[in-house]
Amino acid sequence: MANHRSKQRPIPDEAPELTVPLDEAQERVMTQITAGDVLVNRRVASHDDVDQLDRDLTRWKDYTGEVLRRIASTDSLANDFNRIRHPAYVTDLKPTVEQRWRPVNDVINLYLNNVRSIYDRLDLIPVANDAQSSAQPDPLPTILNVLDRFHAVAKRLRRRHNNRETLDVRDEYDVQDLLNALLLVSFDDVRAEEGSPSVAGSSPRIDFLLKSERTLIEVKMTRSGLTDKKLGDELSVDLQRYRSHPDYDTLIFFIYDPADFIRQPASIINDLSGAHNGKRVIVVIEPG
Repeated sequence: MANHRSKQRPIPDEAPELTVPLDEAQERVMTQITAGDVLVNRRVASHDDVDQLDRDLTRWKDYTGEVLRRIASTDSLANDFNRIRHPAYVTDLKPTVEQRWRPVNDVINLYLNNVRSIYDRLDLIPVANDAQSSAQPDPLPTILNVLDRFHAVAKRLRRRHNNRETLDVRDEYDVQDLLNALLLVSFDDVRAEEGSPSVAGSSPRIDFLLKSERTLIEVKMTRSGLTDKKLGDELSVDLQRYRSHPDYDTLIFFIYDPADFIRQPASIINDLSGAHNGKRVIVVIEPG
């Protein structure tokens, strides 16, 4: 007698509930959609660029999956996100940059389609009765207020009663010392000269880490001979060096330019500010 084995149907994922309020869930998923859009629109010109895009895709995918797990009571949203079929491509033994970039870009779009679909149906998922917001107040307005007032404070310190000694901001170390003191007015845990993970055999130092606020601040002071191009190149290098730091969501470049050396501040701000690898990058040039 033939032994007929019935196929077992896969057990469907348990229906999830949102563990955070709906608006927070939507905001967190939209943040990942925005970061994915940045990857899709990245300019790729070399094989090294493709390698970096592939690594950044993995980080974005893993982080997005974790976000979906944390906003829901089950793994069903994360499972939906990861449920794609990777396209198969046949390339030459020595593929061109275009031939290598195309499948990576297509995979990003497949994941983006999934996470957009999840976003569109978030309002159909019930919110758990005990859902509590995990969002913290955005520290950015407070930090930007400190930076916006930095030059005024620096000038005021030059005028002391009976011409007593004071801090005259003449170089980058002076900027760091004064900024450290100003940040401590509003933030309890300001870590100066924080080390970041090793990059190419060296461990770059980050000027300030606001750990609880997950914010890095890198300080620059302009000088004679530091052209706009050189400054932009320095900032781009720093942006790459800090990409692997685990403790931040926002990176702020504070450029103090009291002698007005920068010719086109808007160009520097526009070139670097925005989303980079899922992180928020902001360039502040003072006095503006």
